[in-house]
Amino acid sequence: MKQKQMKRCISLVLAGIIMLGMFTGCAKNSESGATEQDSKSTKIRVGIVTNTMGVPAAYALENGYYAAENLEVEPVIFSTGSLVNEAMAAGEIDIAFSGLASIFSMATGTASWIGEINTTAGLGIYVRPDSPILNEKGVVSGYENVYGSAESLKGAQILGPLGNVAQYLAANWIQIFGLTDQDVEIVNMDYGAAYQAFVSGQGDAVSLNNPYTFQAEENGYICAATFEDATNTYLNDGIFGNTEFINENRDAIIGFLRATYKASDALQDEEIRYEFSMKWFADNGKEYTENDMRAEMGLRKYLTAEYMTQSDYVFGKGMLKIADFYVSDGKIIAENIGNVSTSIDVSLLNEALNISAKSAVD
Repeated sequence: MKQKQMKRCISLVLAGIIMLGMFTGCAKNSESGATEQDSKSTKIRVGIVTNTMGVPAAYALENGYYAAENLEVEPVIFSTGSLVNEAMAAGEIDIAFSGLASIFSMATGTASWIGEINTTAGLGIYVRPDSPILNEKGVVSGYENVYGSAESLKGAQILGPLGNVAQYLAANWIQIFGLTDQDVEIVNMDYGAAYQAFVSGQGDAVSLNNPYTFQAEENGYICAATFEDATNTYLNDGIFGNTEFINENRDAIIGFLRATYKASDALQDEEIRYEFSMKWFADNGKEYTENDMRAEMGLRKYLTAEYMTQSDYVFGKGMLKIADFYVSDGKIIAENIGNVSTSIDVSLLNEALNISAKSAVD
């Protein structure tokens, strides 16, 4: 009898230990804010263009901001936005930092525009000082600062990448004078290759982005048209992604945005931005001089919650204008214009930053 009672006591003690362990485990998970199941990180494959827009993502990754949101971010580096589109369409990435080129993914109805990361000043069309294009300026009303004419541009060879902001700038420039891409020759080259080809004597004009615009001016080339003067558009680079992935991982995407804009806040410090950007660009094959970097910092600002709650800020406004242009230009079919509007989703950004930014589709 005593033996049975002893066995029963031992069983009760063991059961108590097991139960205590279970409650202790739950308490530990509660302290960390997650259960064992919830603690699994979400993997996000992130496309990053080696441009101003890519720096906050790189900074957030290096400083552990994504990891703090329980995210496993796999960066995939690209030289242009058009390559990002191809990777997104092929299912090779989930989210991307890109610019104007994102419009083509948005038009398919499979991608969503969920963040805006920086202003895009500093783009332009450059020509040589002896170019006949410079003989006329402001010949079309409303474009007083733009050089060129139908006669001087017809048949011109323009260098620069296709499928992104460089092509959009070139297309708008020639349209001012009633020309189309059938009246000129646009040669597809990455920014660096296009600039070097232009320096070597090729082409009549080149469509450039930073830092090549700074280098062009230092070498005496003349800006025939800035992006803003030629397009009457003010753009922000941003964040877009696969809509299905975003919908299935909404909480993770909100955490991703929160971490990204934490990096944007940190990069408001000019010395932090300078030191980090110089190293990151160099590590990814893009050499900036100190003057290049300082000039870019003066032109392009990283967006913050404070910026996006200003009365004149409207999320997605520039992308809608670009969509209208590409429909008129035949690059996006008219039936798909509605996809662009529905792809603009400010709700995740507002929730991540606890703000009420206005949307172009509200």
